[in-house]
Amino acid sequence: DIQSALELKAGETMLGEIIERYSNGNYKIRVMKRVHYKRGIARLVSAIGIVKPTDINEETDAINSSKIYEYRVEVSH
Repeated sequence: DIQSALELKAGETMLGEIIERYSNGNYKIRVMKRVHYKRGIARLVSAIGIVKPTDINEETDAINSSKIYEYRVEVSH
């Protein structure tokens, strides 16, 4: 269970970027964060997914993770 092994807390933010805009207006995004396993080993967690423009908070440019769909999460060294 990766969630219990990583020291991520609810409400934490991850840095992200828009990597593609689709013809229907949706965006493909990538988010990343370096996190530590409980044993102190650093790993890079990244996710790529799709978001609707209406799900992006205009004031903060933030997206709630529950609004990302068709996503893929990867953990690397």
